Amino acid sequence: EVEIETSSDDAASEPSVTSASLFRSQGPENWKLPNFDLILESFATNYSNSLANRLQRAVITKLAGFESMSFDTLLQKLTGHGAVGIVELEPLRGNGMVIFDENMAYSLVELALGGAPDTDSIPDRAMTAIELNVLSDVINDSCPELEKSFAQTLTIKANLIKIESNLRLLT
Repeated sequence: EVEIETSSDDAASEPSVTSASLFRSQGPENWKLPNFDLILESFATNYSNSLANRLQRAVITKLAGFESMSFDTLLQKLTGHGAVGIVELEPLRGNGMVIFDENMAYSLVELALGGAPDTDSIPDRAMTAIELNVLSDVINDSCPELEKSFAQTLTIKANLIKIESNLRLLT
């Protein structure tokens, strides 16, 4: 944080000091990370290649945008029918999450097992242990790609801790 001295035209008023953060604006939902968009674009490109190798199909991932939000807000947006991989990012505090909504999760399971992605018949249920086990390899492939993407900024070690479909177990 940097303290900024402000002054007014009125000579009778005393100068005041205002706190300004270089990394985030007001509130937990407005984080500002310099060049984070470049890190995410690099990750998208690297992860596309990794998925293409695993699934033996052409895969394109693009960064459509990103937003910062509190954990509670994120949990309210999720349906609970997809998959969430919890990734440890040493030496950073806390963990990261790789989130697949139900369409992406079930499609990736079908592709990993040699089928065709059928987004018309997505089951309205939580993923089974077998489906989560299939997805764990796909999510685990994101760890080395995260390391590559962060390499120019920070050396991290990414490890998949667990994969969940039950949102209550994330808290």
